Amino acid sequence: MQKAKLSTIELFFVLIAVSTLFVVTVHQMSTAGVLPGNDPAVHLGKAKQIVMDERVSYSEVAWYPPLFHTIIAMLQIFAGTLDLMAAAFILKMLIATFNVLILLATYLLSRKLFGTGVAVVSAVFTILSVPLFEMIFWGGYANFMGLAYIAFVFYIMNKDLGVIVKTFLLFLGAFTLVLSHQLAAFVFVLMFVPAFFTISIGSKRKLIAFLAVVVGGGLAILAWYARILIEYADIMIEHVFFRMEENVYLISSVSLDALIENLGATLFLALAGIPLMCIILKKKKSLKDSILIVFWFAVPFLLAESFLFGIHLPYNRFIYFFATPIAILSGVTVFSLTKLPAFLESKVFSKITKKPKALNAARMLILALIFSLFVLQAYVFVQRVETYPQYYERASIASYNSGLWVKQHSVPDGTVITTRSPGSWFYIFSDHRTIQETDPIVARTAVAETLLYSFYEMENSLALTREFDPVSPSAGQAIYVSRFNIWKKAMSIPNSQASFIYVNPFGLWMKIPLSETEENIYWKQNSTDE
Repeated sequence: MQKAKLSTIELFFVLIAVSTLFVVTVHQMSTAGVLPGNDPAVHLGKAKQIVMDERVSYSEVAWYPPLFHTIIAMLQIFAGTLDLMAAAFILKMLIATFNVLILLATYLLSRKLFGTGVAVVSAVFTILSVPLFEMIFWGGYANFMGLAYIAFVFYIMNKDLGVIVKTFLLFLGAFTLVLSHQLAAFVFVLMFVPAFFTISIGSKRKLIAFLAVVVGGGLAILAWYARILIEYADIMIEHVFFRMEENVYLISSVSLDALIENLGATLFLALAGIPLMCIILKKKKSLKDSILIVFWFAVPFLLAESFLFGIHLPYNRFIYFFATPIAILSGVTVFSLTKLPAFLESKVFSKITKKPKALNAARMLILALIFSLFVLQAYVFVQRVETYPQYYERASIASYNSGLWVKQHSVPDGTVITTRSPGSWFYIFSDHRTIQETDPIVARTAVAETLLYSFYEMENSLALTREFDPVSPSAGQAIYVSRFNIWKKAMSIPNSQASFIYVNPFGLWMKIPLSETEENIYWKQNSTDE
């Protein structure tokens, strides 16, 4: 069978699409200070540590597997500099490249399964994918790398290659994917295992290819996760699935309204694309290939909605994993609309006398519908993405200059307390140990909260007076309760309703309303002479 080659027009489209996505990605990453989000500061800090230590340290409970940080460190060594702006430029180029890899893998996989038309539409929807750009803005680069390799592995699985080449590429892709990010590895395993047992039945060639993925991913798991899994197996499942109750506050981000806000019309186009995909692949006698796309969409979607089953997971993180199959399935639906005139001509308009006029009218309506779908998705994309630079700005130029000033004028062993912005970035800017204020849903930093609140009280002294004034209606006893691991005020009892009870020297119980007592605040300063 002769392999389909890219035509000149198709090649031109691919080059335009790749160039556009690369430029847009780099531009968007340059609109919020040094880099958008707080996580890039962590990535750069870990990469710098690898360069300084000249080794990769194994952490018993690692926040990230080391591969992504090692890649950044290698690129910095190759560039010959640890300069922050150079590192930010390297990250922009790297993430834009991963985004292009997602686009190319999506395009080639769609082309292999459904043809050029679906591939073109899927590529456009990939460029207009809001979740992928949101992930870039908050700085989930390691996970983004995992998304790119999931798309790459799934494409190679369906590509007609020699056994040796295909086995090597799948082994390398699976190994890299599993070491990119623990969440990407978790989702990939849940998607791949059922697809492996279903698709490889009756096909020795596919079984060999799938085993390459199993071996590659398995070795990566042994290399990094084995010790963690063995030592914490008794508590890991309970902790990951049932103990992180603070994730309840993320449920609103995966509601139907939130999904429509982020995905636009592609959510409904993808749902319509599932049966259409099965019909198309059944005609091509390759219905088994639909299983991979279905699991690719269904598994992360069910994980995002797992609160329905009483499971506590980071629900909103799984939206990014079904962004790519949504683009593919939306492409199937939209391209199927272009086939509707031919279907109507053969089934409906064959009995109509004025067939040309009716057929032309149907074509115009369908063309207008397709155009409106693209315009609607572009509108959703622009409307959402234009809010990200301000929302995710952490490393502003002002904070960068402040960090440089601290680096030049402060003692090297000092500690800096920062607000959420610039957060971890101030450590990168100043080379000083940084304690940052955090979102209470993520964690509590008592030291940062105490110091920042103290500065606020000094700058706004009336707040301190109002808080401890016994005649103020807001003064009194506040009772806090922990709900889903977050402390919230449950009730406030005014001092007039609360009493101080004690036993006097004569053995009598005494009860004095707090409103009748005197409240004093004492500040104790440690001696500096010791």
